[in-house]
Amino acid sequence: MTAFGTAITVVFTSLGLVALALVLLVRRFSAIAFAIGLVGLLALTTASTWIIFGRPETDPRAIDNLKGEITARYKDLQSLREQVQGLEKRLEALEAENDRIPTDLAAAQARLRAAQQEFQAKVAELEKRTKAIPQQNVRQMLANRLDTSFYRSQLLEQRSLVAGLMGSWYDVRLRLGGKPFVFADGQFRIPDAVQKVKESALQLQTDVLGPVAQVAKSMRLFVRGGADYRRLVSTPEVPEVQELLVLPRLSDGSYARVPRRLRPAAPVRNEDLPNLRADWLRQNIEPVLTHGSADIQILENPPAVDQERTVELILYVEW
Repeated sequence: MTAFGTAITVVFTSLGLVALALVLLVRRFSAIAFAIGLVGLLALTTASTWIIFGRPETDPRAIDNLKGEITARYKDLQSLREQVQGLEKRLEALEAENDRIPTDLAAAQARLRAAQQEFQAKVAELEKRTKAIPQQNVRQMLANRLDTSFYRSQLLEQRSLVAGLMGSWYDVRLRLGGKPFVFADGQFRIPDAVQKVKESALQLQTDVLGPVAQVAKSMRLFVRGGADYRRLVSTPEVPEVQELLVLPRLSDGSYARVPRRLRPAAPVRNEDLPNLRADWLRQNIEPVLTHGSADIQILENPPAVDQERTVELILYVEW
C-alpha cells in the first residue's frame, strides 16, 4: 500500500473512532469517549494535512475524489450523530418513565394502606358498637312486652323466683308460626313441631339471649310445663326418661335451689305431664341455645284449673 493509501485509511479509521466516541458518550462512558474521540480527531487532522499539503504533485482528480469521499463520510457521520441524539432522547424519556414507576408504585401502595386502615377502623368501630350495647337498652327491651311470630315475653314481678337468685325474671313463650304451641290431652311430645321449635329458639337466641349475655353479669334459663286439672281422657304416652331432676315448688310460689328426683308413674298421671312436657322442650332447645349458662332446669308446676297445656321458658338475669 502506498503512503497516500495509508493516509486515506487513517482518515477513514479516524472517522470511525470519532463515531465510536459519540456512541460511548451516549452510553455515559465519558472518559473513554473523550480519549477515543481525541485520538480520532488527532489522526484525522494529521492525515488530512499530510494529504492536502504534503503531496502537491498529487493528481487533482484524486484529491477531488478524496474530498468527495470525506464529504460522504462526514454526511454519514452527521446522520450517525442525529441517530445517536435520537437514541439519547429516547433513553432520557425511558429513564424519566422509569423514575416515575417507583413514585406511582409508592403512591398506589400508600392508597392501599390507607384503604386497609380505613376498613380496619370501620370493622373495629362496628365490633365496638356490637360489644358495647348499652345495658339500659337491652334491659329496656326486655322490660317491654316482646311479641313476635317466634316468641313473646313479659317481665315477672318476682325478684327471687328461685332461692338464692336475686334479679330480673322474664316469662318467655315460644311460638310456632306465630301461634302458641299446645300439647294434646294426655300428650307430652309434639314430634311434628320439633323443627319449628328449634327455629323459634334460634331466633330467641339471636334477638334476646345473645344481646343479654353481652351485658348481664349472669343469666340462667328454666322451663316450666303446664297441665289442666282434670282426669286424663286419652291414653297417655309412655315416657322414655326414667327419672327427672326438678326444682321443688315452695308454699310461697318460689322454688328451692336444690333439685329433687322424680320418677314418672306408670301409667303416666296428669301430675306428671307438666314435668314431662318441660323435659321434652328442654331436650329440643338446649342444642340451639348458646346462652352461656348452666343446664336448663325444670321448675315443678302442679296441674291447675284453666292452666295451659304448654311450656314456658323462664329467663333469669342479674344485671
